Amino acid sequence: MDSIFGWELSLLNPVDFWQNVPARWKPLYHFFNKGITASATDSDSIQTLIQQLGITENDFVAFKLDIDTPDIEVPIALDLLNAESPFAQYIDEFLFELHFRCEIMSSCAWFMSTPEPEEEVMGLRMDRFGALKFFGDLRRRGIRAHFWP
Repeated sequence: MDSIFGWELSLLNPVDFWQNVPARWKPLYHFFNKGITASATDSDSIQTLIQQLGITENDFVAFKLDIDTPDIEVPIALDLLNAESPFAQYIDEFLFELHFRCEIMSSCAWFMSTPEPEEEVMGLRMDRFGALKFFGDLRRRGIRAHFWP
């Protein structure tokens, strides 16, 4: 690994944050204490950052998306399936905590922020079947996509 990029919307004390980053990772870590945006063209989007960094298809990029905000997460995740978006060609491994209706996860408070199973969020069905289809579609696109619990 030669770079780590992270975002956090909640304001953190920089001293406390950096004390918790292992010394070997500090030279590789790029931290933004602000929220990421859902818009692929915004200057604070992951899509824009990848283009600015000059990432190529030969680079290995693992992308973990877990911000517990479906209005932001889902558009970013769906952009990986957008045939017109160059974003997907740069992502090799995708880990995503998609909050969907699942009885197994009901004890983890997922139901408090998860749409009803028959509801869709931007075309994504929010139940186990919709989640499996979404991750299967990503894999068929060539992205090793995984549920992030």
